[in-house]
Amino acid sequence: MSDAPHPETALLQRARTRWLQRFGIASRSVLEAALARGLGERVGARTAAQFAADLERKHIEQYGAARLRAEFADDAERALARSDAAALARYVEQWTRKIAYRQRAHAARWWVAGLSSEEVRDALSLRLWEVTAAGSEAELAYCRVGREWGLQVLLSELRSLRRRFGVFATSTDFWATPLPERAPNQEERWIELEAESCRARARGRALSRLTPALETWLGTFEAAARCGDFFQSSHSLNLSAASRALGKNRSSALRAYRQLEHEFQRELERFE
Repeated sequence: MSDAPHPETALLQRARTRWLQRFGIASRSVLEAALARGLGERVGARTAAQFAADLERKHIEQYGAARLRAEFADDAERALARSDAAALARYVEQWTRKIAYRQRAHAARWWVAGLSSEEVRDALSLRLWEVTAAGSEAELAYCRVGREWGLQVLLSELRSLRRRFGVFATSTDFWATPLPERAPNQEERWIELEAESCRARARGRALSRLTPALETWLGTFEAAARCGDFFQSSHSLNLSAASRALGKNRSSALRAYRQLEHEFQRELERFE
């Protein structure tokens, strides 16, 4: 019995190898599925090879070579960013610059009611960082043929921001007498004291584990907070102001903020 692969299987493998070097994840999925359906019709080897070539040509004609190159390039940069922290910082910083450009060119498309342009950029960049760092489990939801994956993440988060910061009106009787709030009982006071003690111990353990670089960032963030460097609408810390104090870029501040958040949250969970 021959161990040679079936001609159809060999053709599919060759096509996958070729497309792996030319197309992004979403495009490859579409092309491979179409080729598998075509091979299921039991066409001859020469016809099957021509069918694969036609699929690729029609795919490029439908979506455009430039858009497909952008999809492929973004996938390659994202793959590198998942395995290297410096590449991840560069990837997010690159998209942060693209957001700023789009905000200047198409302000209405990237506007969120109640948020400044800088707040929108920070929120979008942070979300892109989280999804990229999460790896392949989260990325497939944002894959679109002929579209840059990073842009799809940003647009999805932009829609989410608009939902969260929508203006909702509630009718209120301003003449109604408000009910007095009940003072906490003894049990509730003890629970709060215990929680405060746990938070203090968790903070102490987290501080003892910080690197000198993270200690510097923490001091800078705390100084910015004492100076009131918060966004008025979202009440979140202005990371750009903190990064400027150290002469760093926003991506460095985002990375440090996420690392600090992880350290403190991990220690807090030990006491819960």
